[in-house]
Amino acid sequence: MNCSECMAHISEFLDGELSDLSSTIVRKHLLSCSDCQRLADEFFSLNFEIEQAMNAIPVPAYLEERILTSIRLEHNTASKQVWLTGLTLIMLGIPILALFSPFSLSSLRLFFKTISVLMHTWLTLITIVVPPLLGLGITLVVTLLAGLGIYSLRALLKGLQVNEVLS
Repeated sequence: MNCSECMAHISEFLDGELSDLSSTIVRKHLLSCSDCQRLADEFFSLNFEIEQAMNAIPVPAYLEERILTSIRLEHNTASKQVWLTGLTLIMLGIPILALFSPFSLSSLRLFFKTISVLMHTWLTLITIVVPPLLGLGITLVVTLLAGLGIYSLRALLKGLQVNEVLS
């Protein structure tokens, strides 16, 4: 082994990362070459000083717990983002499926017809059975609840980063 080959492996040798055969070859070269031995001693001394300096730095209390908590929070945020991204993809995919699928389109028509019939039934029931003022109040409450639902959905999706969905 020559000096350049020894220098290429000196750090691995000092860290104990070489195979037994390679370690023996480097050790023999270090015994026969004073220049490489001096460099190995400097590396060893530097490693020792770094280790001492690292041990002298106090580790903050509860560091491991804070790191694990931070990882859990990041995981939860990422998990929520995955759900919101999936929900957005579904919401974007439904109109596309409706446009390209006759079955989906007829199902969508059936849904809207059902909603229309329910609304007409509701309005008829309100006007016939309930006094007009109370019917107006009930309709306003239902409308308010629907508006709150839409507002809540908008607030939920407001923080959604759609760039990753569309890119």
